[in-house]
Amino acid sequence: MPGPGPKLPTFGGDGAKRLTPAERAILRALRDGQTLSQIAADLKRSELTIRTHIRNARAKLEIRGTHELRRLLHAGDLDDAIAEPD
Repeated sequence: MPGPGPKLPTFGGDGAKRLTPAERAILRALRDGQTLSQIAADLKRSELTIRTHIRNARAKLEIRGTHELRRLLHAGDLDDAIAEPD
């Protein structure tokens, strides 16, 4: 009998709660189709800083790669995690 499958991350859990406002804004911008250079220009930050925020957000959400992050963003699976706080 096979054991349970791999544990899937819960994007609304502790990791999502630890996202900074900048990380949430950057992930929303990615979801909306902005490029890294557009996000950097809008936030008046370097692309390296934007990449660092994305890497940190991926770690908090337990997402392994950028391709997986983009897939989840476009599927709407992270909408609750990256919503602006009330």
